[in-house]
Amino acid sequence: MSQTTPRGLSDWQTMLATVPALLLPVLLALWLATQWGWRDEPAALSSVNLLTVEVSSSRALAALFDEHDYHWPPAERVPALALRAFPADLGEQPINKKKRLFFQSLLPLVLAENARLQEKREWLLGLDSRRPLSAEDAEQLGALRERYKLTATDDAEQDIANLLRHIDKVPVALVLAQAANESGWGSSRFAQQANNLFGEWTWRAEEGIAPLVRNEGSRHYVRRFDSLADSVRAYIYNLNAGHAYADLRRMRAEMRARGAERFDALSLATGLERYSARGEEYVAEIQQMIRGNRLQQLGSLELEH
Repeated sequence: MSQTTPRGLSDWQTMLATVPALLLPVLLALWLATQWGWRDEPAALSSVNLLTVEVSSSRALAALFDEHDYHWPPAERVPALALRAFPADLGEQPINKKKRLFFQSLLPLVLAENARLQEKREWLLGLDSRRPLSAEDAEQLGALRERYKLTATDDAEQDIANLLRHIDKVPVALVLAQAANESGWGSSRFAQQANNLFGEWTWRAEEGIAPLVRNEGSRHYVRRFDSLADSVRAYIYNLNAGHAYADLRRMRAEMRARGAERFDALSLATGLERYSARGEEYVAEIQQMIRGNRLQQLGSLELEH
């Protein structure tokens, strides 16, 4: 993979020049993410907090993790640390150290976002016991419905069921593998300069940075995020809301209905076929990254409080 352009972005550029009609669902999902995906969900529905930290070097980052007795693979409890941005020298580290620091940095961010989603699920599931809905509950429900672009029905139970399909966790293994693939293990230009781990676009110059290589007539920019946590949140929202990932959400709902204790990241990766112009080849690559880095073997992990 190029150190300057995430793989997903170069795929989209190529496809835009060759088969634009097939790219429309992906572009639509990305546009929706740039419009809504980075914004916080209703604050009243989340109590998950992380300590934001900044470091000047990979050595300092490793020392920070050692100070918190945080190693890879992690134990059951993970420190609630939110690295704001990767150190500039991350790409210069030996591959094993780079991978370790990359995974350690992102894991708390993914766990925190999944915990927020779980809180919202529990809130939604609890609404049935609070009928009729209070004005505050109705307002929160409407805010979530708007965020996930769902049309209101005449049946609150159906509205809740529709939201539960969209508001759910994404396996840690899947997020880590895609982030590594799309960002060159945190060393790509977009990861370093824009905290963008997943190649998300914007059409507003003030919100992004221009790719070094862009097709003639293309006007997109790569979205700039204030922090790595914002990039993770936007990506997970994209999978939970984007039309292109309906199959992923369907498979996840089926796993939950069967009572699965954990979602199968390897299976859900097949729902990413429309994330890249490379389709099945891209899915196979993500699955290989999950297997090769033993990410599916991560146990049940929780943030320290």
